[in-house]
Amino acid sequence: STSMTTSPVPHPSNSQYPAMISLRFRGRLGLLSLAFVAATLAGCQSGPYEAMLLVQGGENLNKTADSKPSSVSIRILQLKKKDDFESATDEELFAKDLKKQPWVVSYKEAKVRVGIERELDVVIQPEVKFLGVVAMFNEVDGQWRSVIDVDTLAANKLVFDEYEFSAEPRK
Repeated sequence: STSMTTSPVPHPSNSQYPAMISLRFRGRLGLLSLAFVAATLAGCQSGPYEAMLLVQGGENLNKTADSKPSSVSIRILQLKKKDDFESATDEELFAKDLKKQPWVVSYKEAKVRVGIERELDVVIQPEVKFLGVVAMFNEVDGQWRSVIDVDTLAANKLVFDEYEFSAEPRK
């Protein structure tokens, strides 16, 4: 027999977000139903949707000339494809108005603070497949820009430390 159970699961850090529903299916019919629901939901995505980008600042983040850690400004660019972002010059990525770049659907600026982990709300436009992240470090010494597939946002967090950042699995 096939059974389905639903239970609300509140957002872990903020109760203002709508509850998510966890589904448990048993049997072959349940797996087919789950596949149908997933395909239907994927096909219904016609407008912008909200996603969470988890960022974490390390204890040695973006040291200043006197060796004190400091916050770093980041830009989160919504991209249809990643090629233009990857070949963009520093001047293009640090321009005051990124909206003039034809390959940028939209963008948002945020701060990553020393020793703080937080979620950033990002309203993903329907045509967006990737996020380009640019960190404006005091020194360009390591990884300061990267591309993230929007389908991996829920599984990963961006960890910023010293003068670089990387994607790591959420715990």
